Amino acid sequence: GRDYEKANRLIERVVAGDPAYVDALLLKARILMEQAQIAEAETLFTKLFDEEQIVLSPMQEFRARTGLVEAQFRQGKMDVAIKSVTDLERKYARHPMPKYMAALVEYSRGNYAKAVSHLQSILQIAPDYPAAQFLIGASNYALNNLEQASFYLSRAVDIEPDNRHAQKLLAMTYMRLNEPGKAKELLQRSLLSEHAVEDSDLLMMLGKVSLQSGNIDAGLDYIERSVESGGGDEVDLQMELAAAYIAAGRPELGTQVLNQLPDEGEHDYRKGLLEVMASIEKGEMNEA
Repeated sequence: GRDYEKANRLIERVVAGDPAYVDALLLKARILMEQAQIAEAETLFTKLFDEEQIVLSPMQEFRARTGLVEAQFRQGKMDVAIKSVTDLERKYARHPMPKYMAALVEYSRGNYAKAVSHLQSILQIAPDYPAAQFLIGASNYALNNLEQASFYLSRAVDIEPDNRHAQKLLAMTYMRLNEPGKAKELLQRSLLSEHAVEDSDLLMMLGKVSLQSGNIDAGLDYIERSVESGGGDEVDLQMELAAAYIAAGRPELGTQVLNQLPDEGEHDYRKGLLEVMASIEKGEMNEA
């Protein structure tokens, strides 16, 4: 029930009676992970292997080792995580989780082809493993293998229809494949699902794909809703809105948005480019 304070009190009572009660220690480590206290979780996972009085069953050892890899990965300790993953793969050669973790580490390091190799071996064992389907789709997307990315991401969405990350990346793949109709259908279905919320990224993507399809009014409406939703970086969203107005042939509105943004900062260069584009669209060549 996410009542971590009460859960921890109960765990402390268990550990007070038996300091080597492994399931309690594993649960405590998992709670630390969920509360983003990753370094503390890593220390606790490590303790399970270092203390002689703690005896792990095969399942407990598996949970502890996978937890340790996840903690190392989430702290960016890639060299240590790779070593831990290699030990996991050696010990649990037929289990998909170590291979998935190895793929995740390789993906994070930009080694997308290596990630694909790990993930293909997983899908031979567990073809409906949704996390592997998503990650192999993302890896192929990064490699610009768009047809392959489309295939695997579609499978990920079929297996987990509410996976927003897979939906968005699949829509981006469709847009790069110049299939805006498919992207729009997917995003609208996601927006209308029973679990939908006003997702600024999703609305922005719907806006862009509508503009790409030539539906200017709908595209601007989605982008305006994305800005109003309050999600994401406000200046980034305002920039996207200005760019949409300019692309839709309404440069005066784009200029109005740009004039409200700060003149200095990380967005200054893009703002300058949009001001040039707006001036050209208005026919103000000297100003451009």
